[in-house]
Amino acid sequence: MTAVASQQFWEDFFKAQTRSEWYFSANSFLDDLLTMDTRRDPSLTVLHAGIGNAVFKADYFTGTCVQFDFSMNGLKQIPNLNQSLNLFGANALSMPLRDQTFDLIVEKGLFDSITGRADSATSNAYLLLCEYHRCLREHGRVFIFSLFGPSSDDKD
Repeated sequence: MTAVASQQFWEDFFKAQTRSEWYFSANSFLDDLLTMDTRRDPSLTVLHAGIGNAVFKADYFTGTCVQFDFSMNGLKQIPNLNQSLNLFGANALSMPLRDQTFDLIVEKGLFDSITGRADSATSNAYLLLCEYHRCLREHGRVFIFSLFGPSSDDKD
């Protein structure tokens, strides 16, 4: 079996999937964490990292929302992909984004994937957190939602 941290795993995963919210809805936890005023702030810039095939609804944030994943098979399942602005393919460990761009970074499961191989879990976690730090504005926030603990045997 290909390790969950590899791009090949996710290409195969999404090739076999039909479009669905495979993890859990981001809206379900963000509703509890963000006030309506925050979500409706037109100056808010949000990065939704590692989206798979589940994008935020266009009207969830009033400000700018940029969304990416490195699985092209996942992105191809998104309805109206060609019309979706601010949606692209990229590797989270070297995001093609400017420094200090985002007020909020949200991800659900990307950290699990990035740390999915025991031999690279620590270094990948460090690289990912450095990328988040680089892309965040001062006083920005990151919400990481994970199903696994740091030493879970379920990942490899």
